[in-house]
Amino acid sequence: MKISNFIIKPASEFDRHAIASIHFNSLNKDVVSILGIKYLEDVFYEYLFSKVTTLSFVAIDQDTNQVCGFVIGSPEQDIYKSMILNNFLRTIRSIFVSIIKKPKNIFYFFSIFLLLFFGKGYKYLNSDFELEYIAVERKWQGKGVGKALAKIIIASASKSYKKCVVKTLVSTPINIKFYEELGFKKFLVIGNRVWLEFNFKKQFIREGIK
Repeated sequence: MKISNFIIKPASEFDRHAIASIHFNSLNKDVVSILGIKYLEDVFYEYLFSKVTTLSFVAIDQDTNQVCGFVIGSPEQDIYKSMILNNFLRTIRSIFVSIIKKPKNIFYFFSIFLLLFFGKGYKYLNSDFELEYIAVERKWQGKGVGKALAKIIIASASKSYKKCVVKTLVSTPINIKFYEELGFKKFLVIGNRVWLEFNFKKQFIREGIK
């Protein structure tokens, strides 16, 4: 699939470092950004790429042959919790090192732990696929790469699943608008988190796609 100076292709293990770098640079204060890019690459994407049910695509700049954006989706909606449990010792070691460097991080990790294991949200969902992550390098943002990546994963997921859910923050209206323009509909808000849903059958019928 060609888009201007880009091609979009399924992601591979060889794209892991580039994807981790783009993801890391797009984060504000997230558990994986505090733990560092090596953790993100070695643990997080190692876990994602090991799952045969994961759908992932990258946008490649045809001029430089470099990855400039990515999208990842999975039927496993509580990806952080599963990733931590599957890499428990490595995660604990990375958290310990992070706290030694910056003691204040202990409060952040504690809040994340409560949210992942006791927080509300996922139990309300009725979807079998989640668009987990989408990010584009800053210099390529606003050029249609993100929408193209989202559209291709939606089309791919529709072949095996009935609905797709994505979550973002109420405090990021630009993200909400991005997903709504793709056809997602808001259906749940808890605190600063908002969930949007794409019903493949309803949306494709509305758009005349069969």
